[in-house]
Amino acid sequence: MDASSLANLGVSDPTTQQNILALWAQGAGGSGNNATGAVGNPQQLSSALGGSGGINGGGIGAGTNGFNTGFGVNVGTGQLALNGLSTLGNLWTAWNSEQLANKSFNFNKQLSSDNYTNQAQAYNTNLQDIASSRGAMENQTPAQVAAYTAANNLKTTV
Repeated sequence: MDASSLANLGVSDPTTQQNILALWAQGAGGSGNNATGAVGNPQQLSSALGGSGGINGGGIGAGTNGFNTGFGVNVGTGQLALNGLSTLGNLWTAWNSEQLANKSFNFNKQLSSDNYTNQAQAYNTNLQDIASSRGAMENQTPAQVAAYTAANNLKTTV
């Protein structure tokens, strides 16, 4: 990091640039803050910026010490709130979709069950008619026709 990098970020005051670079060098010089050399104390950076409300004085993040580090009304909190609302909306949509899927499944299950019952009854009626006609043509007793029908009937419940 150098003065031109800070100028590109909007820090044009040479004294402020020197203070930031000194703190940056302190962090990068092995003071234990972190590997990137960033200063871990917002108050140090705030004092380097003159405590005037952040880079270029004022704007987003401006607070009493130049930074808004608390949980208050700021951009980070707004994004967090919007993400929370988005998550709640997605959960509500997913729950409604699941309820609709359950209703659709139960409707189709009942429809299939009713269709099977009706088809089985139609098959059994047709089987009874054929067995009765065949029994009359072949001189079978009613007990023989009933035994054939019972052996070949479909059950009408699932």
